[in-house]
Amino acid sequence: MGTELETKPIPRFPEGVTPDRNELAGKRYGTNDMCRILGADRTVAAQLQVQGLASKTYSDLHPDIIPPEHANQIVERATI
Repeated sequence: MGTELETKPIPRFPEGVTPDRNELAGKRYGTNDMCRILGADRTVAAQLQVQGLASKTYSDLHPDIIPPEHANQIVERATI
């Protein structure tokens, strides 16, 4: 048998850096890269984009409920 090596986890943040635990990325993923990718601004921007595209799809299916010109405006304005 060989010498067993102890593996250590990769540090989540550089020494002295503490994430904002109120952000979802800081709580759930807790790495610098993930906090940058899944930060609050980018999360809200993605949610707005999805809601805009959902209104466009709903308008394609039911133009009597959401007129196409309104859906296009929603898609254009659904940004931060």
